[in-house]
Amino acid sequence: MTEEVLRLLPQLRGRVEYCDLGTPLSSNFYLGTRHGEAYGLAHTPARFAQPWLTPRTPLPGLYLAGQDVATDGVTGGVISGFMAAGAVDKTVFVAEAATLLAAGPAGVTALAT
Repeated sequence: MTEEVLRLLPQLRGRVEYCDLGTPLSSNFYLGTRHGEAYGLAHTPARFAQPWLTPRTPLPGLYLAGQDVATDGVTGGVISGFMAAGAVDKTVFVAEAATLLAAGPAGVTALAT
């Protein structure tokens, strides 16, 4: 696979220090999964329609955050953090979101790091 990338992007030859490949079989091995799944809940239309999958829960003071509340991956985790913050305190959420949006892409990048 590395050779194919270098064929398509020859300017990278001699500049790649490390290359790794992951497949569903890698997920099985490293994560102990059975079918190559690497994230939580199945990403089906039914999953996104679940009324209970929100930051706010019926238990006072318990809020949910994480990739399964929004969508998979790091970005989903960040988005769900904002959703949970908004569920806890809308004024703080709005102020923080406004600050990040005013900072443009640099603010969003800083949030994700």
